[in-house]
Amino acid sequence: MRIRKKKEWENLFEELKLLLNSLQIDYRETKRIKIKGGLCKVKGMKVIILKRDIDPEEKCETIKKELRGIDLEPIFIKEDVREFLEE
Repeated sequence: MRIRKKKEWENLFEELKLLLNSLQIDYRETKRIKIKGGLCKVKGMKVIILKRDIDPEEKCETIKKELRGIDLEPIFIKEDVREFLEE
């Protein structure tokens, strides 16, 4: 796993949100949860809910963990984002 600076984590997080959109997974942030976040279904729609006050690195790692069970091979993903997901 390579070391990233805060700005790199922020950029990666934005790219992951675009990926979620292309997978038709909604993204939300809230202060109301006690865990970092996760994937769930709300009214039949897949949603990743993340704790609002965690840093971008933790948000990226949580999204990566939740995407592990989804086949991403046929989807175009930028090289640096794919590398992160495969770490």
